[in-house]
Amino acid sequence: MLCVLLCLKPVSKHLTNITTRALFSTKPTTTSTLLRQCKSLLQAKLIHQHILVQGLTHTVTDLIAAYVACNAPSQALALLQRLVPCPSIVFWWNVLIRSAVRSGLLYDVLCLHGRMQMLGWRPDHYTYPFVLKACGELHMFSRGSSVHAALYANGFDSNVFVCNAVIAMYGRCSALNDARKMFNELFERGIGDVVSWNSIVSAYVQSGDSKNALSMFDRMMGDCSVRPDAFSLVNVLPACASAGAPMWGKQIHSYAIRRGLFEDVFVGNAVVDMYAKCEMMDEANKVFERMEEKDVVSWNAMVTGYSQIGRLDDAIGFFEKMREEKIELNVVTWSAVIAGYAQMGHGYGALDVFRQMQACGSEPNAVTLISLLSGCASAGALIHGRETHCYAIKWILNLDRNDPGNDIMVINGLIDMYTKCKSPRVGRMMFDSVAPKKRNVVTWTVMIGGYAQHGEANEALELFYQMLRQDFPLKPNAYTISCALMACARLGALRFAVCGQLPC
Repeated sequence: MLCVLLCLKPVSKHLTNITTRALFSTKPTTTSTLLRQCKSLLQAKLIHQHILVQGLTHTVTDLIAAYVACNAPSQALALLQRLVPCPSIVFWWNVLIRSAVRSGLLYDVLCLHGRMQMLGWRPDHYTYPFVLKACGELHMFSRGSSVHAALYANGFDSNVFVCNAVIAMYGRCSALNDARKMFNELFERGIGDVVSWNSIVSAYVQSGDSKNALSMFDRMMGDCSVRPDAFSLVNVLPACASAGAPMWGKQIHSYAIRRGLFEDVFVGNAVVDMYAKCEMMDEANKVFERMEEKDVVSWNAMVTGYSQIGRLDDAIGFFEKMREEKIELNVVTWSAVIAGYAQMGHGYGALDVFRQMQACGSEPNAVTLISLLSGCASAGALIHGRETHCYAIKWILNLDRNDPGNDIMVINGLIDMYTKCKSPRVGRMMFDSVAPKKRNVVTWTVMIGGYAQHGEANEALELFYQMLRQDFPLKPNAYTISCALMACARLGALRFAVCGQLPC
């Protein structure tokens, strides 16, 4: 066992007086107690050396705990992976895996899981949910399916805690059939619970299938063995907004009041957000005013809701009130106000708010820049648009950690800005810089619309037909068709505008 402890290099001699006295005192202070009282990594390393000298091999797990408490997972792992596999010590593998999940180090989670298996450790019912969460967040369907098979082989297929994590993993990977199959199996065995229902509803919501989400929630309400909780309501209310079903939302709102769940700030925020997204701002405001506890999410829902329906004065009113009440403004708040100005065609107002945002030290995200580019386009502010382009290159585009979906949204905004600021050639350069497979319908539409707007009808129609005839054709939306028709009108080419010539 002593070889387990020989993974420590000598530490600095600059030791705290308290730790030194404790280690070399003749008082009966145990090493385990010292480890639990560690305040720093340096102290933990000092006690580690003391353990080596004294041969106190029975304190290894306490030493691992001390390293974990000092946020030193590598030192904890170095000790842990030298131990003989033991069910009671799997707990510390779970601690390291859970810490990695909470820190967003999802690939580390999978590495730790693989390492523990390679060393002969057997994951338990606490290990699998963390690993499945990492697989889901990384959209690693194949890896998640392998973990599902392993837990089944190890006898955890009847553990509802683990199986609920399987449903959630499949949901995050958009494998709805697999998620539904797991859900059905749970209830066939009679072990499903409210978390099972929440997991399957969440799976449908995350995949944008609002109809099935509401259908499953309706079935949940009819199941006498479970009662929807606060998480259930927070889960399903976004589906009401996405489906344009405010009556569903009102019924869920009433249920929350009857069951005493409305006092939960998360439920209140979800109700406000649902009404706001259904453009029922008067209802949203009533709910907001009745909320005893509010946070920045509550305020942001109101600012965003008013901004999206063009009630800019109301949005700014809430924005200023947030400042008066010293509520910390985050990127969502700033982006909503910038988007409101841009939507109303007040480009310079959007630019002014963006400058205030920078002065406050808040970092913009992709949504902020897209709204700002829209403001530049409406004001014809090419110079400001170019500055925003430079900012996007530095902070958003071409970053390994960035979401590719954010990249294409920003590029679409840049194409739109350049074409509307009478620089269609630069817009076309941006368009050509995107690989054909990565272009979406918006990429094509903003370029076609830019050409049509500036009278370059031949280029617009040529691009329109390229969109339809490429190896992986995209279906044009209503705005794409209207841009193509605008180009036809500029050419006077009525023969191109016949419905039979354009896909209807």
